[in-house]
Amino acid sequence: MLIGSAILIDKNHSDNSNRTAHEQFLNEQYKSFPTFNPDEIEDMPKLDRPDLAGFSDFIKTLDHELQAVPTWRLNDAYRDIQSQAKLKSGNGTLEWSHHRTDMGGRTRALMFDPNDPANSKVWAGSVTGGLWWSDDPFHNAEWTPVDDFWPKLSISSLAYDPINTNIFYAGTGESQTALIIYRESSGRGSGIMKSSDAGATWDVIPSTSEWAYVNDIIVRNEDGQSVIYAGVVSGYYKGKLHEAQPTDGLYRSSNGGDSWTQVLPNIPGVDIPYAPSDIVMSSDNNRIFVGTTYHGEERRGAACILYSDNGIDWTVNDTYNNLIEAERTKK
Repeated sequence: MLIGSAILIDKNHSDNSNRTAHEQFLNEQYKSFPTFNPDEIEDMPKLDRPDLAGFSDFIKTLDHELQAVPTWRLNDAYRDIQSQAKLKSGNGTLEWSHHRTDMGGRTRALMFDPNDPANSKVWAGSVTGGLWWSDDPFHNAEWTPVDDFWPKLSISSLAYDPINTNIFYAGTGESQTALIIYRESSGRGSGIMKSSDAGATWDVIPSTSEWAYVNDIIVRNEDGQSVIYAGVVSGYYKGKLHEAQPTDGLYRSSNGGDSWTQVLPNIPGVDIPYAPSDIVMSSDNNRIFVGTTYHGEERRGAACILYSDNGIDWTVNDTYNNLIEAERTKK
């Protein structure tokens, strides 16, 4: 009996401690909002505090142990919705009507279709609206969404295989808004989508499913072999860093994405690779260039340009990064 009582007391104590810690966390977060005197409040346009509205949604949906909204848990639900949308209902399949709209948002990726003999078909990646195509946007042809039931509809990068142009890749997740703000990045991703039939059907590459932010993708012909390069980075949500798995960096695959190797060197002074923001090839296809952004908590390694001829050994130009670090040191 004494042992049982001791366990009960410890459990209650633990529950009370967790509750107290959670209340303290919420109070601290609320205190971070600006305060106003009565006159300022009177002059303030009403219904104009989206920050407080966002905070209200945040505290309703957060996991109190993580102190964050675990939106990555929605991936399974998205996959269920995707499969259910394709189930047969009665004697036919579910049909969806498309209503045209002229409202646009941020477009992070554009790609001309390499299989269009007229050179007019364009693919466009939206940060929250998914992947779209148009046969001729230059002459007002309508844009058509590829699939409204993808695991994630945040498209940040597009590329095609130069050897087999029926193979397309779409990187997901918009890292540019993955900052220390109340709302999450408007588009946390779920890896790289791949199509082997010129964009008709798409699936997530399983080896990339935990990549939240894929900034850029290129596919290079290396001695007759298609080699993929993907820039993978971390991002913040509610002040907490969501590390890229297994780390930030430039990932190289010579087997269509079945497996990957991180090829960039580490940032000097820290045991983490550079975080790519952009990847481009020289006009003769002989050299790859990578521009970098900040890496997570360290806030290091931005404003560098790396280049390589073989995709494995890299030269680093850190002139601009050194200027940034010098200014930071002065402060």
